[in-house]
Amino acid sequence: MLDERQQQALGVVRKTLQENADAYADDAALLRAEIDALDIDSLGKLEMVMELEKEFGLMLNETEIAACRSVSDLVSLVVRASAQPG
Repeated sequence: MLDERQQQALGVVRKTLQENADAYADDAALLRAEIDALDIDSLGKLEMVMELEKEFGLMLNETEIAACRSVSDLVSLVVRASAQPG
């Protein structure tokens, strides 16, 4: 079961993927998806990160973003960063 922040972040990912999100039947399938396997180009990946930063009021570290291999990794990064003060 996803908590509120995880659901919020996953919603941003789905919105960014638009019609490509339909390829993932449920949240668990999308979370398991490798970021490089998503049917989006590098601009789409950048847009996804920017939308997550905007939604959560964050500036994510580029090194940490680059280390994210799956959607789950990215969602976890956003949740961790949003839980940190300041």
